Amino acid sequence: DPSRTLICCVFKMVEETNGDIPFYLMPLAAAMGIFVILGGFQIFYVLYANLTHKEGSSTPPSVPLKSGKMAFLAATILTSIFGYAKIVAYVDYAITQSEYVHFDPFDILGVEISSNVAEIKQAYRTLSLQYHPDKGGDAKIFLSISTAYRALTTDKDKYERYGHPDGPLTNKQLSFALPGWLFHPKGTVSIILLLLYLGFFVGIIYVIITWETKQTKMSNKEVYDTSVAAADTAYLAATLSPESTHEDILFCIATAPENIQTTEEALENIEDLKRKKEAKINQDVKKPTTNAFDLDGDGWDDEEDDDATKKAKQEEASKLRVQKQLAEAQGDGNILMEGLDDGVLGQKWVENTLESMGQWPPRDLSFLSKITFRYKGKVVSALEHPAIRRNLCFTMGRLNSVALNTHGDLLDAHSKNKLDQTYFKGSMVYRQRAGLLLEAALRLAATLKSYRLAKTIIEAVSMFKIGVVDPSSPKNISWFKGLMQKQYTEEGVPKLQVSDLNIETPGQDEIATGDLCAITMTIDRMHAEAFTKVNVASCQRQGIPTQVALQTYREGWWVLVRAKKMDGGETPKVGNFDDVLSNIIKGFNTQKFDREKDENSLLVAWPMIVRNMAQKSGNVKVQFKAPSVPGKYTIFMAIKSQEFLGTDQDFQLSATVIDSTLVERKHEEKDESVEDEKEEETKKEK
Repeated sequence: DPSRTLICCVFKMVEETNGDIPFYLMPLAAAMGIFVILGGFQIFYVLYANLTHKEGSSTPPSVPLKSGKMAFLAATILTSIFGYAKIVAYVDYAITQSEYVHFDPFDILGVEISSNVAEIKQAYRTLSLQYHPDKGGDAKIFLSISTAYRALTTDKDKYERYGHPDGPLTNKQLSFALPGWLFHPKGTVSIILLLLYLGFFVGIIYVIITWETKQTKMSNKEVYDTSVAAADTAYLAATLSPESTHEDILFCIATAPENIQTTEEALENIEDLKRKKEAKINQDVKKPTTNAFDLDGDGWDDEEDDDATKKAKQEEASKLRVQKQLAEAQGDGNILMEGLDDGVLGQKWVENTLESMGQWPPRDLSFLSKITFRYKGKVVSALEHPAIRRNLCFTMGRLNSVALNTHGDLLDAHSKNKLDQTYFKGSMVYRQRAGLLLEAALRLAATLKSYRLAKTIIEAVSMFKIGVVDPSSPKNISWFKGLMQKQYTEEGVPKLQVSDLNIETPGQDEIATGDLCAITMTIDRMHAEAFTKVNVASCQRQGIPTQVALQTYREGWWVLVRAKKMDGGETPKVGNFDDVLSNIIKGFNTQKFDREKDENSLLVAWPMIVRNMAQKSGNVKVQFKAPSVPGKYTIFMAIKSQEFLGTDQDFQLSATVIDSTLVERKHEEKDESVEDEKEEETKKEK
């Protein structure tokens, strides 16, 4: 029994103490030293985490510097340091005292008490030749011999007076040194210390392995745990379906858990600003006036006015005073707020304007009626929840941005700096969050192999970027093309021309089941030259280096590929594309995606990101895994833009997939022929 053995060792260690050396304190000192080392690493880690923590991050440091946990850790480490120093000093003193008590120079040198100096020197020389370290002897024994020799010769007075040639024994109160008995223990205490050190190293290895595992998981889930919360991704999986409309997707984004939480925090900050501002106004209004010629006060002719007139005058005077105090309170850097500052436009104006356009409240909220929302402990509808209402207003405002941005009231307010920045800046932040969530939704659709959902999400992205309610409306497409023509001329209307379209398994004459095959094509960007010309000219007018505009350009396209088996039987479905995302949504009901028709199952969702504005053409290879069942297939390929309207294109290709077990691959033959050629070349060289 290990525990019984350990207890026996402890009792034996205490027995060995026999009143001279406190061996039982040695493991305690070792434990305190180990704790100080580990605690020190923890302190440095906390300092590093706090110093590198980004201000405004949604995730706080694991242990803030100013916290009870940090204070307790620091106090415990300091206590352990002084406890260690006290024990080391006490044990060292006990060991030295024991050495003083048992020190016998005559016994060490092997001479009689009556020996003269010559005999002592002779004994010292003999033992030195035997135990000198340079002669291969023991350094500790040689030190003992030298000390004994000093005690009987050069330091004889100290020995006779104090019992040792080193003089009187000093008792240190604290010692922060690393004593030899911690690293070279003797007796039973060595077993205890060995177990302690072994546990320490095992613990260190465990911490390192745990940390490495955690870092690997964090890097694998970086997109979902930092840019997009895992809870948001799970919410998207539970809420969206292949039948989801553009509005459903955008409303789902607006009601994502982290989106709601972020907007709630922003609204709390806004309410706090309002309270402070109202308090400032009320405080200034209550200040007594010192103007002796105040024409706003009661005059000699007020008696001629009736009560209603007097009341109206008083209200008007009060309103003027409040407006005056507002102007004084605003000052430099004061935030203008709708409802507090006169003529300032914000969320209420956006809602009222959208309502006059028939766009508010959103016409179809049936998607959100199936979801339960809570606010302050009560079940509420989407529009009754302040944060969700604000997010929906952000969304509808963005979709109707063309009408809002050209509205006379908004243009006038902008020229007078009368915009509620808490709303309009908040809308910009919301657009960034929505962009990340739309990207996560698209990855989700690809993982669930839903062509219909992926297609709708890409269209929703273009709606949100451009600012239109319906991306397929002929009216909106015509407006967008006119906008492009006005800005970039007729040649600048975005369009891709696809040629040399082919499907194959690279390096093979046929496509076999399970092959990594590819659709290859040449794509010409017909608008590249016009785009580049206009943007370069714009940069030159503004004094901006043209290279900056060219390098920061991004143009996103997606290639969606699916297949349908044409010679009977079901079209096989491929596995999930994203294992990390699959683990996050595990446990949610995704049968709604499994019920999709075979031809609506994605083979791949392939992004094409154009980073060079001037690039006119390029060869594209879209790779995907061939169906696992042999047969004749029609491959459907859709090219969709997330930047432009009216640019989508659809293509069909025919492919025959052969059973891989019946096909001899070319690369195997090629490898053999290559080996034969190498052997022949080697023979020639020889």
